[in-house]
Formats: sequence, structure tokens, C-alpha cells
Amino acid sequence: MTMIADIVQPLRDEFLNSIPDFPGNWKSAVTFYQGGKPDLSAYQIAIIGVNESRGEPSNKGCELGPNVIRKHLYALFNLPHRIKIIDLGNIERGQQQSDTFVGLSSVVNELLRENVFPIILGGDQTLTIGQYKAYQGLDRFVNMVVMDERFSISDQLKKKVTTNDHLYRIFTDQPNILFNFALLGYQSYYVPNEYIALLHKMQFDSFRLGIAREDLRETEPIVRDADLLALNIGCIRQCDAPGFFQPSPNGFFADETCQIFRYAGLSDRLTSLGIYDYNPNFDHLNATAKAIAQMIWYFVDGFSQRKGDYPIVNEADFNKFIVTIDGQEEDIVFLKSKKSDRWWIKIDINTERSKRHKLFPCTIKDYETALQGEIPERWMTAYNKVL
Repeated sequence: MTMIADIVQPLRDEFLNSIPDFPGNWKSAVTFYQGGKPDLSAYQIAIIGVNESRGEPSNKGCELGPNVIRKHLYALFNLPHRIKIIDLGNIERGQQQSDTFVGLSSVVNELLRENVFPIILGGDQTLTIGQYKAYQGLDRFVNMVVMDERFSISDQLKKKVTTNDHLYRIFTDQPNILFNFALLGYQSYYVPNEYIALLHKMQFDSFRLGIAREDLRETEPIVRDADLLALNIGCIRQCDAPGFFQPSPNGFFADETCQIFRYAGLSDRLTSLGIYDYNPNFDHLNATAKAIAQMIWYFVDGFSQRKGDYPIVNEADFNKFIVTIDGQEEDIVFLKSKKSDRWWIKIDINTERSKRHKLFPCTIKDYETALQGEIPERWMTAYNKVL
């Protein structure tokens, strides 16, 4: 029995009528949920708003963000025609904050089971909990990437979940289905060194903003390896995205975030996307809403061009390269897709953790590093994860 009809509120006609409808724009191509049991088999992507802001009192107003984003998203043109999108409307805040999490996780779980990709429009970033919990019960471990300029894993828990402790709750949640976590785009002056050290101790990954921006192509394997991606709008610099209660003058440029979202769209593994903490009350001239709309446009453009080369079903669709390094006991095995020219490292050892995780995305740079007689850092990281 579908949970959607009990949880989601369809968009009101007066709101939809306020968005201009032109031939070729997104509004003319997207289906808007009207209630009842939707035929999810007819769609590939579902858009859901969540009107929740109790996780960050200083960002009150972010619960209004989903509809503002929609106004600018649906005014865009050139949605790939073969991509079928349904806008399910909004999940209203529950009586308790936890009720909102349960509602979001139930809806996302149903979409995942129907092979429909959810794009979640927040709401504050504690909603990442609902996005993550949707994967429990699917009988698989998941990889999670969070794009954020700040990072906190406080264990000083209170009844209400906050932006300071929501990741700690994910890391310690049971049943634990988190295989890997990656923090992308953090700014060192906002994050205590001990937090990053703790991530590394847990065999999780972190990538500073400067490292990520040095060669944006190196972010592609990071998002390609994710099952769920969550973006805090604060990771984009204030000039490009002022719609945040504590913006930073530094961060990703809006066009760089669009490129990363296109990488995410191309990933066959990624199955959900959340965009959190956008607050229209701080958004001068709707600059942030426009940036988010364009990010989603690039994501869907990438989604429409997925190659279907993961998971690997037939290794005949790949070229295999084996590199032997002096002093290294194991050969380093690379696979290159004939469909997409993307690269993977194959770790083929017999451990409990390696049963589900044998392939790790990489780039041609990692292969070239191995040819120079050096062990690629990505290989070392992947090897340690499956031991």
C-alpha cells in the first residue's frame, strides 16, 4: 500500500498557476501529483519538498524553500524528453521533528523500491537523517556523500535533532548500513582538526574545498561512488548563493556545483539527492533559488545520459589493466568501461567487507600514477576499507 497519499500534500492549484507555462519549459513536461495512489512505474524521477526547519532555529524560513526553488526550476527550458518526472508536492512538518523524518524516509523508501529517483528539496539539513533511513531494510550497505563547508559530529544529544549532531546520529544509528561517508568541500577554518582526524580513524573520507576545486574532475569518482548525496547550500560561496543564514565568502562557485551535479546525474549508483538549508528570507534577488534550479537542470541532464556500466555485469564490456609495482605484493587491477571511458579500481580479496565492495571509482590519473611505480592513494584507501 502506498504511503505517499497519507504523507505528501499535492501542490495547490493557485501556486502552480503562478508559474508561467510555456511550450518547452519544465512545467509543461512535469507531471504534478493530484492525490491518490500514483503510478510510480511511469516515472524515473520524483521531486519532493519538505517543510521542516526545527533542526536549525537560526535558519527559520528554510521550510519555505521548496516552492521558491520550484518557481525557478519549472521556468527553465529543455528538459530531456525521455526523462519522466513527477512532482509529488510537499511533506509538511510533523507534530514532532521525528515524525517528519519518518514521513520522508517512508516516501523515499517507497520510491527507491519502485526504482524512482527522489530529489529532495529541504528544509534544514537534519532531513539527511530521513534520506539515509530510507535505505534501511533494503538489505545493502550504502555510501553517502555530504557537500558542506562545515562539519560537526557532536555527541551532546538532546531530544531535538540539530545540525550539530545529526551526522553523529547517522554514524551510530542501528541497523548500521553505512559503508562509507565522504565530506566534500569543507573549509578548514570551520572544522576542528579532531573532527577530520576522527573521520579518518573511521576509514571515512574528507576533501577540502581547495583540493576539490584544484581539479574538479577529481570529484567525479567521489560522487560516482555514492548511493545518496546531500548538499548543504552553505558549501557555495555567498556571492553565488546568499540564501543561507551563515554564508561563507568562500566556497564552490555555482557553476562548479552544477558540474558536480552533472557528475552525480551520470552515476549509475546514485539513487537519491537532497538539497538542504536554502532560506528564501536571505536570498537577494532569488539568486540561490536560481542556482539550485540550474544545479537540478544539470543533474537531470546527466541522469538522461547514464550509460548503465555499474554494477558491472559482464567484464567483457571493460578493458582490464594490471599493473605490477616493485615491492607491492598485490597487483593493482584497473577496469575501464567501453561505454563511458570511466575507470574503476578492482580490489579482489576475501574479507567480509569485500563481498559487497570490490569496485571503487577512480580516474586515469590513478592508472598513470601506478604506471610510474607509485601506489595510488585511492587504491590504498579502498584496500584499507575492505580489510
